[in-house]
Amino acid sequence: MLFLPALLLSLLTLPYALADTSPPSPALHTATLHALPVTPTPSKPQPLAILIYSPLHPHLSVLKSFTPPANTSDPDSLTSVVIYLDGHIGGEKYRSSVTATYGFHAPYKGRFRIVVDTKGEIVGASWHSYLLKSLPVAGQGKSAERKKKRGDFDILATKTAPSVVFDKEAKGKGGGAATAVGAGPGGPGKENEEEAAEKTFLQKYWWVLLGVAVLAMAGGGDK
Repeated sequence: MLFLPALLLSLLTLPYALADTSPPSPALHTATLHALPVTPTPSKPQPLAILIYSPLHPHLSVLKSFTPPANTSDPDSLTSVVIYLDGHIGGEKYRSSVTATYGFHAPYKGRFRIVVDTKGEIVGASWHSYLLKSLPVAGQGKSAERKKKRGDFDILATKTAPSVVFDKEAKGKGGGAATAVGAGPGGPGKENEEEAAEKTFLQKYWWVLLGVAVLAMAGGGDK
């Protein structure tokens, strides 16, 4: 009878134990983008968007705020999307990309695309716009589902560039530089050394071999 209360107590505490072992929530990063009008008249940077994202979980990316630059009738008007790397607005350390100002307004629609480093920190951002067209009802459902999987914007991750390794130079017998490529065990360098050693032996003792050959021929003639 004492076994039943203990079993019931274990069942009651099971949900709390499962809650404690749940995986931790992914780390989220925050990035602030600014718009800097380039043409027709340059001006000061203005708040453009605040992005919340997780490099390992792109579907969690959220566009917290978005303030497009003022629309203009000038088709040649350009705007820079700026990310200040040191957090100082108007500072010298920044990355930017230029896009048409009209791409922020109807009938156009767009998405931000950010670039993050191996630590998940943002190192670049851009705006990609497209002409908005009417979609059928079936297409709207697929588009909404795809957007949910992708998040509010796109994330690109950079990788460390491969480092260049130069072959070391070794001095040859003549004092010149010889490239030490493949000079390890079984490589071409070992074959060259053996060939050079054989040539040196023949050059030094060729007369001994010649004398032995003459004696052998002379001995054969006497018989």
